[in-house]
Amino acid sequence: MEDIVRVTMTDVTMKNFISLTDAAHLLGVTRFTLRNIIYDGNFLSGHLIDKELFFKKDEFEEVIEKIKEKISELAEK
Repeated sequence: MEDIVRVTMTDVTMKNFISLTDAAHLLGVTRFTLRNIIYDGNFLSGHLIDKELFFKKDEFEEVIEKIKEKISELAEK
């Protein structure tokens, strides 16, 4: 997994990113759970923008099914 990249709001177009909070809400899990799934599975690289963790939307959409599978596995335990 790549390191977290630090950028500022002026460096990015925010519509191309999804926050950890929004992604967790979308998937119905906590931020902590989603963060652990993403990092343990080496699914995505995070970007720290204004002290909040974001992921590129297109990359998130590519791995969302894998993340959902992992959530289902955890729910079965």
